[in-house]
Amino acid sequence: MASYSVAGLEAFVIVIIVLSTLAIFLRFWSRLVTTGLRLGWDDWLAFAAWPFALAQMSVVLVGARSGYLGKHLFDEGVLQHLTWALKLLVSANALFNTSISLSRLSAMAFYARIFPLRRDSQNASWRISFWTVTALCIAWPLAMIPMNLFNCRPIERLWLPLLPGTCMTQFDIYMISGATSVFVDILVLLLPLPKIFALNLEWRKKLYVTFGFVIGYSVLFMSVGRMVQTSYVNKKLNTDPLYEIVSMAYWIEAEVGLSILAICLPAIFQLGKRAATSGFHSLLSSKDFSRIDYEMKGKSAASKNTTKNNSKNASKIASTNLSINDAERGRYSQASDEPVIGRNGQQNRGSY
Repeated sequence: MASYSVAGLEAFVIVIIVLSTLAIFLRFWSRLVTTGLRLGWDDWLAFAAWPFALAQMSVVLVGARSGYLGKHLFDEGVLQHLTWALKLLVSANALFNTSISLSRLSAMAFYARIFPLRRDSQNASWRISFWTVTALCIAWPLAMIPMNLFNCRPIERLWLPLLPGTCMTQFDIYMISGATSVFVDILVLLLPLPKIFALNLEWRKKLYVTFGFVIGYSVLFMSVGRMVQTSYVNKKLNTDPLYEIVSMAYWIEAEVGLSILAICLPAIFQLGKRAATSGFHSLLSSKDFSRIDYEMKGKSAASKNTTKNNSKNASKIASTNLSINDAERGRYSQASDEPVIGRNGQQNRGSY
């Protein structure tokens, strides 16, 4: 039977590593140049998730480059290195669960930053919902990591499958992990929607904000894709894990990388908005360029008003002078109708 070519998987993982690293960099850059916004728990939890994601993807790269990932169990040389390969899979699963969980907690901390957990009667339901979902986000890795590490009796049978004993099947482990992950992700995604729809905004703007939250937590679609692919692989994952895991690996790596990228999108959008409104030079300083632009516009408007007022005053002066001249002319004209005695002593009628 033919083996999987893992060259495409290697390139895919490298792209995900670059994107997730760039996302973390841009997130902290955005925080540093944004006036009046301090680093919060959401930032530090995102930063904590990043090294676990890098470690997980690095383990997959090592497995891909070893030449055994994507091979059938009874291909030449695979059985001799099966223990090493299975240990890589176990460590990758543990790192994956840790990174995903920290990313979820970062999203929860972001919600708390936007919608404060005030202790009043109006926010009681929000506080209860928030802490319930947060507890599930914490409980998920506390259940999944031990299930991955201690599902065999004896434990060594996890990487020495020929030892006598019992284990949960790989298919059951991945399906339980995938189904519960999708459930928690749905709760995290739905949690802020009541708060969004309660905002004093037009329906169109509310839909825009909702769409932004859905895109910002689009990692849910990767969780669903991973579970669907696991169900497609089915029981073959138990008998030929190094071969069947490759088709699932694309979804797994996309999920762990996109979880980092998704929680960084709001900060990245804020950075892009700053560059668009105040220029790229504003990305090199924490000055409030929006206020500077506002003041400059105010000065420009004041200058225009001054010029306009000066023009009005000039018009008024010109109009006044014209009225004076007209009055003088009228007076002179009236005076010209009076008899004037010339030098010759005769009365003359005329005008000046």
